[in-house]
Amino acid sequence: MKIKTVIVGLLHTNCYIIEDEVSSKCAVIDPGGAYERISEALEGKNPDYIILTHGHFDHVLAAARLQRETGAQVLVHKSDEGMLKERYVKNTGYHRGSYDAPTVDKYLEDEMTLELGQLKLRVLNTPGHSKGSCVVICNDSIFSGDTLFYESWGRCDLDGGDDGEMLQSLRRLGKLEGEYTVYPGHGESTQLSHERKYNYLMRAAIL
Repeated sequence: MKIKTVIVGLLHTNCYIIEDEVSSKCAVIDPGGAYERISEALEGKNPDYIILTHGHFDHVLAAARLQRETGAQVLVHKSDEGMLKERYVKNTGYHRGSYDAPTVDKYLEDEMTLELGQLKLRVLNTPGHSKGSCVVICNDSIFSGDTLFYESWGRCDLDGGDDGEMLQSLRRLGKLEGEYTVYPGHGESTQLSHERKYNYLMRAAIL
């Protein structure tokens, strides 16, 4: 699997392009802005999927144009679908430019599997940052959205956030068997083993 990272938008969101090296099929995770740079990184390929780990504006701003230009399916958890509406995005107070809401083609569901060429993408619903927050697991990689960061986790004081649910989600991730590289929605990548040891809330959750 090839992984490209494009840092986009006001909040420096990590947009990931993942590609199956056998079939050249690809998917885009969290296109939070800068459509032109994401398009350039795609190198002429049309993604099968646009996966939104959750519905906050900084993860979705380029989704509608990318969907329109490539025909890719947009996927988000049903609980976060309402966050994609223009009224919600404008009410955040952060984004003041124009905004087009993408059309949701399919809902992400807990323990669903998406096929991308020979890759299998496992989806886990990990509420806490938002009700519909999800992570995507492929091989030994976890694309964690705003659920898990390097030695930290997503804030729980926004709409749909819940401290107790975050604790349960971090426990679930911490108890995954094996080692994974974690690619978060913001900041640097990390190893799950590192987070089990040094992430205060995850460590507390799995004790």
